[in-house]
Amino acid sequence: MNSNISTFLNEEKICTLSYVDVNKSKSVIVFFAFSETEKGLYFQTNPEKSWILSMQQNPRISGTVLRQGKNWFQQKGLNFEGILAPLEDSELNQAKKMLEKSLAITTFSSKPVYKIKLQRLSFTAFGLGIPKTYTWEEEGIFENTESKPEK
Repeated sequence: MNSNISTFLNEEKICTLSYVDVNKSKSVIVFFAFSETEKGLYFQTNPEKSWILSMQQNPRISGTVLRQGKNWFQQKGLNFEGILAPLEDSELNQAKKMLEKSLAITTFSSKPVYKIKLQRLSFTAFGLGIPKTYTWEEEGIFENTESKPEK
């Protein structure tokens, strides 16, 4: 995974998750921690929430992580696709530590940890006034493309 993508995800704490619930698309905002080694996003929530139950029935998830800077050139954004996946027992403690480090509010949380196993990412940031897009896919394919602003 490209270092621009990893750095961005390690700096951010909030994302929007989109999912399907009875043939309707819905979304929810969560606090998260990113694991580069597991290629996943970890979050905690009450297991009885209707949205997590819907995600468990329809585990294909998409989402966004956005940063608005003070000026146009500080804008960055990432969209992703993934699957709500079970955590391995060996992964659970590490995920909790990452959430505690990232978000002090989870230190005392007894809520279960969930993981979105990332399959595809597209990250766009401005450099020298030209948007640059980095794409990562589960297979490890990496593309670097530059886009010219529309006139």
